[in-house]
Amino acid sequence: MPDTFNIPDKISSQIVTNHFRKCPAAIGARINDICPSPATIVDFGCGLGIKTVAIAAAFPEANVIGVDITQAHQRAREFCDTHFDGRMPQNLSFHTIEPGTSIGSICTPDVIYSWSVMEHIQRDLLPGIIADMYKALAPEGMVFTQIAPLFHSPFGHHLREFCDIPWIHLQESHQRFRRRISDVPQREGATGSAVWMFSRFEDLNRITADELAGYFDAAGFACAVDDRKKTPQKPPAELAATYHEAALRTFELLFVHRKTADRSADAPEKAPANDKGRKWWNLRG
Repeated sequence: MPDTFNIPDKISSQIVTNHFRKCPAAIGARINDICPSPATIVDFGCGLGIKTVAIAAAFPEANVIGVDITQAHQRAREFCDTHFDGRMPQNLSFHTIEPGTSIGSICTPDVIYSWSVMEHIQRDLLPGIIADMYKALAPEGMVFTQIAPLFHSPFGHHLREFCDIPWIHLQESHQRFRRRISDVPQREGATGSAVWMFSRFEDLNRITADELAGYFDAAGFACAVDDRKKTPQKPPAELAATYHEAALRTFELLFVHRKTADRSADAPEKAPANDKGRKWWNLRG
């Protein structure tokens, strides 16, 4: 990364460590593997936009675009004001989009990446979103997808800073689990309040790695990387009798999918029956 956008090692807040260093390092390494000289990179569901800043600094020759349905990316400006005297990478832009906006109406990306985003999107919208990615990409364009933790994994509730009991969200009733989380005192440096964090748990779409892989396949993508990380922990017997063991043990997925041909792919007309009632994308990052 250019010295212009370096942050001294002594500054190690959670935002700097996770959003500006660790996540962008993993994303950047993957982009270098799959498309070393991209002209356009899209951060799909960019959230705060801080990792997008880091990617723009790491790929100064690329046009880097963060898209999200919220305006949380305004935090990126505040971050740059604090750490870089207000300077932002000149190759960086953000777009606040309406649900259903086609990426192709914004740009023709060589790389689209999503980092811990797909699990927050309404499940029946995913096939259409992935089909739109296929249409928007340049020929041979790539999509890099990461999710961690997956819902059915030991800490798939995303609430580990409040509860460190594996698979508890699959064993307790919704109300009992809510009380468990709300009874935990607020910790200094916590990501958010118990109420807000629990609302994020309620928004999770519970997608599995196999289901997401199927959507990419249906859209016409070829799979270049399918990396699924599994916990060595053994799930409780009662859960193993109810859920597939692979779903219970897979806590992270790293997918890379390549556009293989210039063809259209339409989303299924009928939404999956196991996720009803939500009416919006949730791309909070």
